[in-house]
Amino acid sequence: MAAVEAKRNFDQNDKELISQLLTYLRLIMVEQKDRRFVFGLFLSNMQVSVWLQDRSGVLGMDVPINIHEVRCGV
Repeated sequence: MAAVEAKRNFDQNDKELISQLLTYLRLIMVEQKDRRFVFGLFLSNMQVSVWLQDRSGVLGMDVPINIHEVRCGV
């Protein structure tokens, strides 16, 4: 299971939407007592970031991935 928060329009603040995503992740952990972790994805028009919530806290990407950038090589 992964929770996803998507930016609906350009007027929305990324920080507020990430905060909402983290609220969803926290709720999943509270409601499912046997769950060890849950992943979350934040999607905006140009980028995606991955978040991990576990019993000790939350870990997120420092630099989001630009989904329109073409990478050559490894």
